[in-house]
Amino acid sequence: MKENIFEIISQLVKRLLYEEEEVSDSEQLINSLKEDGYDIAEITEAFEFIFADSQAGQQENNNKEMPMDLIDNDNGVKQRVFNIKEKVNFNLEIQGALLQLGGLDVIKEEEFETLITKMLMRYRGTAKISDLWATLEETVDDDLKMLSISQKITQFKDLKQSKLKQVH
Repeated sequence: MKENIFEIISQLVKRLLYEEEEVSDSEQLINSLKEDGYDIAEITEAFEFIFADSQAGQQENNNKEMPMDLIDNDNGVKQRVFNIKEKVNFNLEIQGALLQLGGLDVIKEEEFETLITKMLMRYRGTAKISDLWATLEETVDDDLKMLSISQKITQFKDLKQSKLKQVH
């Protein structure tokens, strides 16, 4: 069931953010998801996940702690800022690896956000660096990118070679 919820979230992100589809009627959106084979409980949980995240973001903006998810530094490079839900659910080792990964500019922003969403859905505060690697392998389907990532990110270098995907 969790995989279906993730698929719903991914579909909504794709529709609303990347394709800039306008939703004038939420009932129409829900019916569209039901036609795609999702049940109402899964749709409801996906919406709760999305809106809980946006409410946390609104509280942060009201407190002036984090004005946006992406900030530009002096070099014009965008760096992601973790929201409160991510800070609570990811330990410092995971946060550090994610920040390094985002700074590499090896994977697309969409893949990066998908990775974070999967991690939040699956582990809820219990993730280890090996879990991040496994989720990354599932999200990024490019062996050369994975090899590059494994060599450049400190936390992944510490993993036993058996956990790293062999690239031939």
